[in-house]
Amino acid sequence: MNDVFGVSKFVSGSTRRVQNKHSQLNYSKYFWSFNSNFNIQHAKMLFFILSFISTSNEVTESMLFTNNDYGSKYYRIPAIVTANDGSLVGACDKRWNNLYDLPNKIDVVIRRSIDNGVTWQEPITISSPGHPNGYGDPALVVDRTTGTILCIFNGENGFWGSTSDNPQKIFVCKSTDNGQTWSPKVDITAQLYAK
Repeated sequence: MNDVFGVSKFVSGSTRRVQNKHSQLNYSKYFWSFNSNFNIQHAKMLFFILSFISTSNEVTESMLFTNNDYGSKYYRIPAIVTANDGSLVGACDKRWNNLYDLPNKIDVVIRRSIDNGVTWQEPITISSPGHPNGYGDPALVVDRTTGTILCIFNGENGFWGSTSDNPQKIFVCKSTDNGQTWSPKVDITAQLYAK
């Protein structure tokens, strides 16, 4: 949370996970994070995200992503950063039909706030064009020198189906205008896997 200026509190929810041979996690309980201890491990457990913005003694609540919005049953794996212009940029998995991970119909969507999280602009899908196996697990990074925002995500093959010959692919989209527009996705898988 050190990188999210102006946001003083988060409340995060839980996800009911199906126990299978790949996961022993059954249920992540609700938790609160009020300080800089909020990290990527916490973010991966989020089912939805609420931001609480303190202005004087007033607390405002706003919802970034919630189930059944914009035709999607679920949203998971949120990320949030503050752009160099002070706007907040949030990314999330748009899980169209179910809570399951890749491969599934999943898109990466972005929302932006220019009023410190009080209101949010309409979502932008940055993982287009779609692939039947989907894209997900976004991470956001801001280059503080140039102001460029990177959204890195994976797709086109699920983690459990990934092999050395057919690895899960890694993509990056770039914004040079504080999250307003995004470049087409670029496959950077070859830069990360050794052959």
